[in-house]
Amino acid sequence: MSYPHTLTIAVPEALKYQANQFALILGEGNLDHHTFELFDHVATDGTIVCVQQTRVRQTFIDTGLSPDPLVTPPFAPGADTAAAEVARASLQFDAAAAAGIIAVHLYTPFSEALGLLNVTRSEDV
Repeated sequence: MSYPHTLTIAVPEALKYQANQFALILGEGNLDHHTFELFDHVATDGTIVCVQQTRVRQTFIDTGLSPDPLVTPPFAPGADTAAAEVARASLQFDAAAAAGIIAVHLYTPFSEALGLLNVTRSEDV
């Protein structure tokens, strides 16, 4: 399986559940609802965020950006599609991390993405 796309994602703590449901539905296994767990960065507006970088398949991008309703995968029949839709609606590409949005950067080295997200490690604040 090919994973050609690199994503760096900043999820505000307030959207943790929704983002994890989105990851579960677009992911490949029933543990993907634990994707966003370590909230150790702070955005300039004071929002605590989880920053992750991952490689994904084209179908992740296509489904994530599609206007079609999300569908629960066979391995996660209890996934919360309504919560996942909230996460999908919160996606903002090439944005700085902030409350109420899930900021996404494509194809950006992690250290550069941290600068574009405008976040610092919480221990550095």
